[in-house]
Amino acid sequence: MAMVSLPSRMRALSHELHPIPTGAVEVSADLSGVRAVVFDVYGTLFASASGDIEGVEGSGVEERFRQAFASMGWSLPPDNASLWDTYRETIAGCHVSARKKGIPHPEVDIRAVWGSMLGRLFPDRGFSQDDLERISIEVEARVNPVWPMPGVYEVLAALKEMGFALGIVSNAQFYTPLLFEAFSGTVMADHGFDPGLCQWSWEGGRAKPDTWMYEQVRSALETQGIGPGECLFVGNDMLKDVVPALQCGFRTALFAGDQRSLRRRESDPRCNGIHPDAVITRLDSLLRMLRR
Repeated sequence: MAMVSLPSRMRALSHELHPIPTGAVEVSADLSGVRAVVFDVYGTLFASASGDIEGVEGSGVEERFRQAFASMGWSLPPDNASLWDTYRETIAGCHVSARKKGIPHPEVDIRAVWGSMLGRLFPDRGFSQDDLERISIEVEARVNPVWPMPGVYEVLAALKEMGFALGIVSNAQFYTPLLFEAFSGTVMADHGFDPGLCQWSWEGGRAKPDTWMYEQVRSALETQGIGPGECLFVGNDMLKDVVPALQCGFRTALFAGDQRSLRRRESDPRCNGIHPDAVITRLDSLLRMLRR
């Protein structure tokens, strides 16, 4: 199979997603003293149709998996078991193994998942790393399509111009950093992100709400002379974003700009009595608060 640009393929498979208003009321905060802004990705910087591929449901998912296989030129027997079920079972098995090793919130490298899955489906053939990355993209873009949130690039440009250190903590896969190139044509560093302040769950094998990634960013900030109280974390999920960020001493802003991805977790006892410093429904609201 001919090599294709993964960002180009991601963009070709994407379609525009408009945020669905949440009805939330913004809560302003005095963010003076903030020197670094760290973001979540899915549901915050990028609108996400489902928020998380593992949480997808619906009869159309299996068909999208089969479309992805067809795009690769891989033929499956008509009586083949559900690809979607096999995919979820493979990930669940990886999670069980990791938890036995003492990792409470494990993350997989999706390429390893596909390597295992394809090895069982096609035991007589081999697959390259390019194959594993391409099928990952083909499935993800169909099952969990994403689109840049309104104003995201303008906000990042303004924060960069204002001199803020920028980072990311994201439950993510190898293709997540490629979203910036896919939709803007430029890599993350061009938007002001410091690679040393970016943590991706697939690299560390630990997912939010584990505080591990936040702790790594906190340590990296401290080497730049920035304390945790001088860092604002922005995310759409109270449990996975606000709670662990607060536990690590960061200031927090809940992004409540899209009904699909807003997770208030009001019935989760782990979020009882937890309040973000700010609530925003538009990314550019950050600029108003940070300019005070």
